[in-house]
Amino acid sequence: MIRSHLGFEQRRASRVHALLWGASVAIVGATERIIRGPFLIEGIVQGTLGGIFAVVLLYTLLHRDFGRVHEPRRQGRHGSTLAAAAAGAIGLYDGFFGPGTGSFLVFLFVRVFGLDFLHASASAKIVNAASNLAAIVLFGLTGKILWLLGLAMAVCNVAGAQVGSHLAIRHGSGFVRAVFIAVVSCLIAKTAWDALALSF
Repeated sequence: MIRSHLGFEQRRASRVHALLWGASVAIVGATERIIRGPFLIEGIVQGTLGGIFAVVLLYTLLHRDFGRVHEPRRQGRHGSTLAAAAAGAIGLYDGFFGPGTGSFLVFLFVRVFGLDFLHASASAKIVNAASNLAAIVLFGLTGKILWLLGLAMAVCNVAGAQVGSHLAIRHGSGFVRAVFIAVVSCLIAKTAWDALALSF
């Protein structure tokens, strides 16, 4: 009788011990998932972006005349509404994430509105500047900007933009198309690398 009771107590203690260990492992696993959750989500976003950039690159490469001829279309009210909706969506993306906004805008102007790469690039600068200005105001009001670092980089950015604009005007749409392909290729590699880094 005593041995039976002791055996029961030992089995119960063993089950409690196993449950405690199981609960501990579950807590650690849940905590790790909570900690890694944002990184996993960001990894998914990075992977999705890489796929979108790949589609943009493939489309541009398969259509050799894409962006070479300047034939504007959708200039009426319908075009303005479409442009506003597209710009709003890209601005939302720019405020939320950012990388590749200029490339998306250039592709949009070429594919949807019939501009060549030179005019598309110039037009994209206006939309991109407005998006960046809105982000600067909001992030500045919330104190999220490192002003000295940002201003130093902005000076270099302006200098680079001047050089790039002169080269684009001088060499035309073919040159801008080649640069566009190179930039999108780099974005694909960058997003793929970031997605892999966040997955481990």
